[in-house]
Amino acid sequence: MPREKPGGFSRAAPRENEFVEPLKEKGNMNHPKPHSNEDSALRRRRRLTGAAFAVLIAISSADFAPSEGALGSEPARLAGGLSPRPQITSMTVSNKQVTINWTGFSGPYKIEKCPGIGQPWTQVADAANAKTAALPLEDGLGLIRVTGPAPAYTGAETCQECHAASHEDWSKTAHAGALASLKAISQDKNPTCLPCHTVGYGLPTGFKDEATTPYFAGVQCESCHGPALDHANKPTDKSLRPVKTLSANVCGGCHTDAHHPTFDEWEHSLHAEVNEHTAEYFKSATGAARMLSCGACHSGSVRMAMLNAKEKNKAVVLPSGDEAATIGITCAVCHDPHVKTANGSQLRNPVHSNQAFSYNTSTNTTFAAQYDANLNICGQCHNARGATWKDTGRPPHHSVQYNLLTSTIGFLVSTNAPRQSAHATQIVNQCSHCHTHPHEVAEPTENNPNYTGHEFKPTLASCYPCHIDEADAESKVEATRGDIKRRIQDVKALLDQWGTTASDSTLRAKYGPLAWEYNTIGQITDPTGALAAGGAKGPTAAEQNVVPDEIKQARFNIYLVEHDGSYGVHNTKYAQDLLKVAADLVKAKLAPPAAKPASAGSGQSGTGATAAGN
Repeated sequence: MPREKPGGFSRAAPRENEFVEPLKEKGNMNHPKPHSNEDSALRRRRRLTGAAFAVLIAISSADFAPSEGALGSEPARLAGGLSPRPQITSMTVSNKQVTINWTGFSGPYKIEKCPGIGQPWTQVADAANAKTAALPLEDGLGLIRVTGPAPAYTGAETCQECHAASHEDWSKTAHAGALASLKAISQDKNPTCLPCHTVGYGLPTGFKDEATTPYFAGVQCESCHGPALDHANKPTDKSLRPVKTLSANVCGGCHTDAHHPTFDEWEHSLHAEVNEHTAEYFKSATGAARMLSCGACHSGSVRMAMLNAKEKNKAVVLPSGDEAATIGITCAVCHDPHVKTANGSQLRNPVHSNQAFSYNTSTNTTFAAQYDANLNICGQCHNARGATWKDTGRPPHHSVQYNLLTSTIGFLVSTNAPRQSAHATQIVNQCSHCHTHPHEVAEPTENNPNYTGHEFKPTLASCYPCHIDEADAESKVEATRGDIKRRIQDVKALLDQWGTTASDSTLRAKYGPLAWEYNTIGQITDPTGALAAGGAKGPTAAEQNVVPDEIKQARFNIYLVEHDGSYGVHNTKYAQDLLKVAADLVKAKLAPPAAKPASAGSGQSGTGATAAGN
């Protein structure tokens, strides 16, 4: 709550039209001379907000009817973080009127219209603090804009009063020292750099220079959460609370361009979106159940809900289906924006671990019960999702990379430790060494930018110096992948042969070469999905009971290697071992049982017959 300073001076900030005398002060009319006993944080909270900020939208005629939420579903991407401007979030048309909703940090807001570009603006209704308005839909309505006061920034010192722990954590991060990093390279006066290294640079109420506004130096709370003066003055008013969003656009306004194209690369990665089918699941009638099973890795908003619940030891409050379906694995899901962690780059989890982990999505466990903060950041999701060789419904999930790399999954008949490739044992940073291997170019341009690794595609530049050069690495990669693909096809041929010649007669007649498959056949049998589209299935749950364990173990191994996706590059020797075991298991089921010789001279023909029959 705002409290009074010595002498009874209230910390509440007056609105623009409440100031009369101070506006006569010589100098910037929007910045009255501070009271003599005010501290620096209080002075910033008394800054006036004079300039109007606007968002425009065009309405052409009465037949305009966009779907709700089609506009402004993501915050605008802006150098400096979260845009402080009002942003239209939805428009709906009914009964010859258009209802407009928007977001904003401080009112009063004005709705204005004009018939076309270059025409004068006319205020439609009285200014108000509400963030919605219904207007008559007239032909030729033209352009509509929402305007509000200039952003009312206050600075991190004010936030510290209520959020001391978060402020302390933030003060140790690189964001807090963002202006100092510019000073170190003599760029602290560069107007191109300052928007991303200070709060509100270029705006009438933001950073001017270090001498005038030192309290806005660095990337602060309001860079990512929006201007917070009104919230500081009325902390119990929920409508004034700063924004909390997982949108990568908040980071993307600064972590972009040829010099540091982190956002640009991430935007082209699979992390940037929720898989189409999974998104539909989240929005369906069974969305909550789907979120609890798939959401921990397929939706950034669901994962963060689970992490927050575990941290606070509370029940998970799931996001809406639309939010779960929209927010992918964004920056803040992997990087803690508030804390300088021990993992580097503010990563929530380390980049190396060796412990076994397979996130189980069954209903008899929870995210909180399984979460391991010390597990490799990539392994948190890129694991087998609880799969075992006894499963019959479908092949292992397409995410088993961590388990293959660390040799912590698969069926081996030997009691000896599995063989390990150098990739599994000698690369300290494991996945991130190859998949987020950054490199710079001499003169970065849009056509030849630096690389931060956030497309998550492995680069051969990471193979040096273990391999002589990129050409040497490429030849070994191709040789390894070719060898493993051949071995996979060899095992599949054996499994097909078992299905058509040695499987249970009922299975053989009904399924033929599919007799060895899971009920939902996988991509080894059906690489294009054409069979599944035609309704093809493997043995039912009941019929799976007559599929020998050895065949189940073999198919489990072959699908693990296939779904790892690297075709042996992650852990060559282990992939070879899994496929060799699979081949041996199937071969043993193909060979006819050896007849046992009758006991010589026993005279008991029944014994010999029984032995032969076993």
